[in-house]
Amino acid sequence: MTQHHPRDRPATAIEEAAYADLTDADLIARARTDPHAFRALHDRYAEPTHRFAARRCGDHETALDVTAETFCRAWRSRHTFADRRAGSAAPWLFGIARHVFT
Repeated sequence: MTQHHPRDRPATAIEEAAYADLTDADLIARARTDPHAFRALHDRYAEPTHRFAARRCGDHETALDVTAETFCRAWRSRHTFADRRAGSAAPWLFGIARHVFT
């Protein structure tokens, strides 16, 4: 029988509702120890990030790759996030996405 780590389980509806009330900055702070908080941030920004990437490159598949790479880089650098926009992570994430293109 395969054993799973508790962090591998999906977030419950109650946890998801609790994340909905948090700012992006709060989610990133929690994501340092709670991967579900980062998932909530991803859920907020995956579509806007994809639209941003698609406008820049004009290709759906490339935009998906850019979106995935953006969130991989955000995950790896989540400890460096500094809240400079009243709790919003949008400028930080779109900045990462811009760097993915370079």
